[in-house]
Amino acid sequence: MKTLHLLSLAAALATWPCAAQAQEGGLVPTQCDVGMERPVYHSTEEITLSFDQAIGVRETEELKAFIYQDGKTVDMADIRAQNYSGNGWEEGLAVMRFANEFLPKGHTYTLKVNPGVIHSLADPDVRNGEISVSFTVPGHLGRHSVGHEVSTEGRQGRATFYFETETEAVGSPVAVLLRDEVEIGSFPVSVTYDWGLGQAMVGFSSDYSFDDGARYTLVLPEGSVSSRYRSDITNEEERVCFGITPTSIGTAASGGVAVRCDEGTIWISGAKAGERITLYGVDGTALGSRTADGQPTGIAAPGAGVFIVSVGGRAYKVAAR
Repeated sequence: MKTLHLLSLAAALATWPCAAQAQEGGLVPTQCDVGMERPVYHSTEEITLSFDQAIGVRETEELKAFIYQDGKTVDMADIRAQNYSGNGWEEGLAVMRFANEFLPKGHTYTLKVNPGVIHSLADPDVRNGEISVSFTVPGHLGRHSVGHEVSTEGRQGRATFYFETETEAVGSPVAVLLRDEVEIGSFPVSVTYDWGLGQAMVGFSSDYSFDDGARYTLVLPEGSVSSRYRSDITNEEERVCFGITPTSIGTAASGGVAVRCDEGTIWISGAKAGERITLYGVDGTALGSRTADGQPTGIAAPGAGVFIVSVGGRAYKVAAR
């Protein structure tokens, strides 16, 4: 018997369209509650397959649906049919009720439905082939994206971590702000959700200012946010890096600081003892950091190109050849 493999397409809702191939005349589901295109955070106690016509389920004492992990059966269910119709359309649902509300996190599973147990009500000879749907219950929250915005004066703003499922706060989470990798403050995290996505937002008040040319990193500690549907699935440590565009970038020698490149090493002289010196690529990536001791400080250039050197929050441009 030919096995039917379903591909689930991601969407904001809990049920996604399925594309599949089947033997000619076979009964093919159009949607499924689970699939590989979107990790499963919700309960798997009840899983539904949708069809574009009314269906029936063959009367038998045999269990008809199974969940496997690494080839071993971890859950099983009977199937019941629910049909709906109206104004020229029909929909059939094959509803599977499993024993476990939640499957262990951090694993990939396969839902299988035995062949021939679901049939068309209009033509009972039209039946399903074996249906196979793989899905993953993640070990941690997956990050969807991250955004940040700070005013041009370097005051106010916010940073938001977006997650691929609706989220809740774990306790009273606090994010840590680093300046050139040195902790300088902490901020409360506001956790919410909207349209299937989770959000963890940190706001900076007008009393807080950022320095021109400095690089900042906001750290959301591991375990700060959980899935709204499973409190045991939480975030890994998340970071967002940002900087304030300098009002001016110094030349290689200005303000008492001199920056030059000599045989692959970028040398900084004139920095005050204790000032932080950080080398950045033009894309803002931190490439190396030192603390000035009053003597010329060298940082190896990763290659040829133009680099930005931050000295105590002041930015200098230098070319390495």
